[in-house]
Amino acid sequence: MRKKKQEKAMTVLEELRALEHTPPKRANRLLARHLRCEKSLQLSNALAEAARRSSQNSAATLETPGELLPPLA
Repeated sequence: MRKKKQEKAMTVLEELRALEHTPPKRANRLLARHLRCEKSLQLSNALAEAARRSSQNSAATLETPGELLPPLA
């Protein structure tokens, strides 16, 4: 059992090493370039900051509309 796991781990490592030496596909290069773009970085920081501020004020909740509540009878 242990030998199979070791063989599988070696296979995964071999696959990762092979991927390391192959050039990235065009879509992956475009995505990487986009994620390094200054505007994308600013937007992701603004979004993360807004989410952080929103989660700090999580005590405020909205009432559930009556039509979504199950009948009491």
